[in-house]
Amino acid sequence: GSEVKMLATYNNEAAPIVMKPFSNVLDHCLLLPGVTVGREAVCGTFTLGAKGHDFSDFSISTGSRDGKCILLRQRDGPAESESSGLGEAEKRMIQVARTRARSTFHYILFNLWVGVNVLLWSPLSEFFMAGLAVYWLLVPLSTLDLILLSPIIYAVLNVLHLGFICLLKWLVVGRYKEGNYPYYGVFHYKWVMMMILHDSASDFLDSIQGTMFINFFNRAMGAKIGRNAIVMSAALEADLLEIGDLACVGLDCDVNCHTVENMVIKLAPVKILDGASVRTAAVVMPGGTMERGSVLMEQSQVLKGETVDPNQIWSGLPAEQERISLDHIL
Repeated sequence: GSEVKMLATYNNEAAPIVMKPFSNVLDHCLLLPGVTVGREAVCGTFTLGAKGHDFSDFSISTGSRDGKCILLRQRDGPAESESSGLGEAEKRMIQVARTRARSTFHYILFNLWVGVNVLLWSPLSEFFMAGLAVYWLLVPLSTLDLILLSPIIYAVLNVLHLGFICLLKWLVVGRYKEGNYPYYGVFHYKWVMMMILHDSASDFLDSIQGTMFINFFNRAMGAKIGRNAIVMSAALEADLLEIGDLACVGLDCDVNCHTVENMVIKLAPVKILDGASVRTAAVVMPGGTMERGSVLMEQSQVLKGETVDPNQIWSGLPAEQERISLDHIL
């Protein structure tokens, strides 16, 4: 996953980090020396792998408490087996994805797709900014007028860039829908393309975070953003994101609506309702809900399918309810 740190050397200690077949290390995980991630084990978002920790085969872990990760579930066997506890549809998706992962043809095809999209879309920002150079070279104005108008031209060019991303999203993907999608399927190819497109505009999106302009972009991409909400991020699967009136999503919060487990992309809605606050570097996982007036503290994580009730304060990895709630204050 993204933002993963795997430190085979730490504090003058060194030991190999081992990932066994079909293991999963998701976004924002930290693995220290000597960690072993077992076969089909899943290190969920924000998992800490302490020195020498062994994530057992078929386990699902997350977060950390007192320096140790939290074991969420332990499957009895491989994903394809009857003892896995997975539904038949998901097992078929996993089988399809793994078959394609073993295929040299699909491996090369997918990497070619990624390479072509990087070549096409990563330079988009420079392409649109070339318009600024054209403006300076061809527009017959005085130097002072050119300087004064440059910020406006810069803003217009960036808006065109974001508009192009919106147009391709609706043409290529349409509306993101809740569900499961296997790796190396059609949706996976489209999803990767959109991630690259999003990244091409990351600098400008960072510069407008927290303003009404990023709300306009998220709405154009399909999100439901309420009145006077403060949002510091742009969502990839925006159709599944709902942010209420006067809600706040802080810096470095992940508002994407996907997880990846066993080579299956899982999309589910994220709801942050009226007046709710998600503070710096916190995350509401897909299927999670922040009810009216609730607060998720810094660097905390609401797990998939969990709901933070109105006016409650939650914190931790994974998050739990604090003893005090806003009912005592309001």
